[in-house]
Amino acid sequence: MKKLTKWWILSIACLAISGIAVGCSDSDDNNNGAGGTGGSAGHAGTGGTGGTGGTGGTGGTGGTGGTGGQVEPVTISGHLAQNPLATGAAPSFEGLNVRVVDPAARLATPPTPGILGSGTTDADGKFTIENVDLSNLQLGAVITVEGNDDIATSTMGLCDKTPALPCEAKTDFTTFVVPKTLVDTLATNLDNDTLLADGFVLGLITEDGQPLSGVSIGDAIAPSTTFLDADLKPIAAGDATGASGAYVAQPPAGEIKTVVPDKDGFTFVPPFQPAARTPDVVFQQFFVGTPTTP
Repeated sequence: MKKLTKWWILSIACLAISGIAVGCSDSDDNNNGAGGTGGSAGHAGTGGTGGTGGTGGTGGTGGTGGTGGQVEPVTISGHLAQNPLATGAAPSFEGLNVRVVDPAARLATPPTPGILGSGTTDADGKFTIENVDLSNLQLGAVITVEGNDDIATSTMGLCDKTPALPCEAKTDFTTFVVPKTLVDTLATNLDNDTLLADGFVLGLITEDGQPLSGVSIGDAIAPSTTFLDADLKPIAAGDATGASGAYVAQPPAGEIKTVVPDKDGFTFVPPFQPAARTPDVVFQQFFVGTPTTP
């Protein structure tokens, strides 16, 4: 098996208020002889006009906001390879359609195709997908290979929101496909004639390229999970991976479940992965375990 892999500047107007001045005056003349008629009383002076209030200062201009960074589209290139659980000669990988897809868009209401880019494989199973916009992803992205008579349509994680699988340009990304012969073997062993028609999750957990046994995968898909032995047959009452390191699950369609591998003394890359079931599609999962102590 091969080794896997987010000014105001307020001016406060000061009101200048001037004081109000008031003035007044009077006079009295005294003549000899008959007493003259007293002079008329002087008129009171007119009060002064109040000063005009000062004009408030002009508020300062707010600074210009910075321009946000622009995310450039990236290129995803890679090659196809047969799922490590498959045996026998690999089918031809030429002329297959490979797509980068936003799974959140596919599961939205209403759903949209969520296709971020696509390409076609050459005779060697190599592909290049240009101008892929990986910004604004809620869950990450998956890479899907459209099947044919010999290969089942399958999908697997390309990137997510964890540092283990960053959403960025990829070079020579290994994309696993599932031969129909492997699907037939699993359907026979699980006694499930509608396995592919219903869609299923196919998981593999390894250490240093070899199957890792004794790994549980949490409760999210546990009720629908079957762990497989070295012959890819069901492990009776199994609650962890067996000699094959593999499992098959059929969680409710249209729902995203999180698979979290766990085994004492091990860490896993990635630490978790989303899983979903879509009719006629094999959703592949791969985890690599590493001992925490030498």
